[in-house]
Amino acid sequence: MEDEGKQEVPSTEQSSATTNAPETGSATSPANERIRSVKLNVPGDNNDVHEYVLEDAGEGEKITSTRRALVGQFAVVRSSTAKKTKRKTLRRTKRAEKRGSEISNATPTGYLKEDADVLTILDHMRKDVKDAPLQLRCLLAIERLVETEAANRDVVAQNGGIELILEAANNCKSNKDVQGSACWVLSNLCRNKDLNSRLVEKGCIDIVMQVFTEHSAIERVQHACLAVICNLALNVDTLKKLVAADVVPNVTRTIRDFPENEWIQFTAVQVLQNTANVADLCAKLMEANIMSAVLQSMDACNDHDELLQSSLWIFSSLAFNGQDETRVALLECGVLPSIIRAMKDCEGHHGVFFTGCSAIANLARTGDIVDTIVKSEAVPLLLNVLQQCLNDASVLRTGCRALVLLLESNDAHKQCKQHGASKLLKKILDENTEEPVAMEAKQALKLLKTKGGGCIVM
Repeated sequence: MEDEGKQEVPSTEQSSATTNAPETGSATSPANERIRSVKLNVPGDNNDVHEYVLEDAGEGEKITSTRRALVGQFAVVRSSTAKKTKRKTLRRTKRAEKRGSEISNATPTGYLKEDADVLTILDHMRKDVKDAPLQLRCLLAIERLVETEAANRDVVAQNGGIELILEAANNCKSNKDVQGSACWVLSNLCRNKDLNSRLVEKGCIDIVMQVFTEHSAIERVQHACLAVICNLALNVDTLKKLVAADVVPNVTRTIRDFPENEWIQFTAVQVLQNTANVADLCAKLMEANIMSAVLQSMDACNDHDELLQSSLWIFSSLAFNGQDETRVALLECGVLPSIIRAMKDCEGHHGVFFTGCSAIANLARTGDIVDTIVKSEAVPLLLNVLQQCLNDASVLRTGCRALVLLLESNDAHKQCKQHGASKLLKKILDENTEEPVAMEAKQALKLLKTKGGGCIVM
């Protein structure tokens, strides 16, 4: 049964459009969500991006990924800061890229010192805008500077750098190294909210989409394009323009075409996550049938917890913003087994727990599919998650809320009694004073004490 009333959701200051975080409602009234805006002190120029978190959600490293999921993420991996990973497939991919590098050996047009500053590099770019080797050397140099120093991004923009970078990409279309490096530079520039809008005004979307489609077989270029798109997508107005430019089918294509490249998989899922955070775009994502691509990515990278977290957040957003038919469609696509498996196999990752609990709770808002969810082992899994996260208020709140909704089922009531849910909920109430957690835990405990477990959620 659909919840009555419109649920309050946060909006981002990046745009006048609304960005919806798929949070489940409070125990007493789904229409009164307790969410506050927090300005995080993130190094670089990220601190002008507002994150939305649950009130009193807590602090700590495990919460950071949970908080960042609420409004979207910057593309994490950039070309010169690729993190080590336990996946052998990724290491093979990076070695293959290194061996396959086709940087031109043509005679240099001009000598560029290794420690050249931004202004010097831009002057070199102006010498010959059609000289691919020259443009590549300059782009690689700028890439390092704008990635490590946020202030350099403004220097680039204030001295005609945006135009020069876009011109280099436009004039050297056949050189995939120039195309890829130009996109890496752009991906760092658009991490700045103001530059994000300026890049769009200068035609960045058209050029990036052209590179995206014309070099669809080149992994490193595809990854660079995804990084630009992911960071541009944090501006809601820009995101809507990207969707209008058919970015979603191209993103899902990269998931299908490069199953062995973990960086492509992760960045592509991040793009879809940022898109799913906007309620107005969720219907388009359902129409594009992104679920099969996301499920494929989860299978290909089943040990990548951050990718699993982003994937579960997509399902949660779609379930939150959609109607009953949307939630039924998600179940028919097979998202529930993937949610359960991710939560079982993530080895205690609180971000996966949080988004998994949120996805289950939002799916359970449709009463007709509650029994199906209960039969999937969701109840004992939720209790296990709550037991592991007694100090994480955000996970406790969403987990308890999911229990409240599932307790509409008599089977859920029996399973809770079999697994000692009452004792666990009392422990949660004893050890957590946060109001949202207490409200949900008390409601779940109240339902457990009601015979049959079929009382209406207040």
